[in-house]
Amino acid sequence: MMNVNDLRREANLLFESLQKESDRGDALVNAAFFDTTLERLLRARFCYGDAKRAKLIEPLFDAFGPLSTFSAKIRISYAIDLLHESMANDLDLVRRIRNAFAHSLEPKTFQDPTITRMVDNLAAFGAAKVNVDFEKLPPDRVSRFKFDVTCSRIGALLQAKVVVQQSELPWDAKRDFMLAPNL
Repeated sequence: MMNVNDLRREANLLFESLQKESDRGDALVNAAFFDTTLERLLRARFCYGDAKRAKLIEPLFDAFGPLSTFSAKIRISYAIDLLHESMANDLDLVRRIRNAFAHSLEPKTFQDPTITRMVDNLAAFGAAKVNVDFEKLPPDRVSRFKFDVTCSRIGALLQAKVVVQQSELPWDAKRDFMLAPNL
């Protein structure tokens, strides 16, 4: 079970790591973080006794299990009301951005027009209400800045969802939090 100190430590490690990463590394590390956090969220939702966990839950996430991919975790999390549609869409865009970096032999950056278009479609950036003068940012940093702000917001919200899902709140209260459109 994750507690606030664990989450804070993990967020600090992630932030420190991302400062040293290339654009490709930034996309890959953020996607890996979301993949892991979605798995935590799903495991918290599937919380059953130890016998059932070993027989049923663990194989779902194994290498060939139905929840072994980032895409599958996004889809099932949305299907079982752990994600609002806009967050599921943003996570899918992050997955697609990751794939654009990961599956290219050519070096890519956030300045790549295809990647920039995907970043510009991330709804969570607008919801973050960041007050920044983009004229003061180096042009080659704007898209990465938007991506990082979006990922920070989504990451914090996903971690909060894990904590709420692990809590003793009634399911209706958990569901209301999971599907809150302003989160």
